[in-house]
Amino acid sequence: MNKTHIVIDSVKGRCVIATNDIKKNELIIADYVMVFKAFDYPADLEPYPMHWSKTHDVLAFGHSNLINHAETSNVYIRNDYKNNIKRVYAIRDLKKGEELFVNYECHLSFNPI
Repeated sequence: MNKTHIVIDSVKGRCVIATNDIKKNELIIADYVMVFKAFDYPADLEPYPMHWSKTHDVLAFGHSNLINHAETSNVYIRNDYKNNIKRVYAIRDLKKGEELFVNYECHLSFNPI
């Protein structure tokens, strides 16, 4: 069962929303990723590739790439380097309909909403 879905917000654009209540530390998303050498991916993929390691970036196939930034995260991401999977877990209990947020922990090229 999918634990998230995408909605379009008129201000923020795409948002990842919980489809049901989610418990703290529960696995929410497990997305396979395509690995690229750092900054060595087709330009039309911008802004979706994300940092993976010191030498590589990835493009995830699923909702994890669409989680919006917030100073206070309600999810955390763990990279499975052996299996090329990006896993997203809840930092705290989440309610059905709540948006997922992660702190990008980098220089933002946009103004946070």
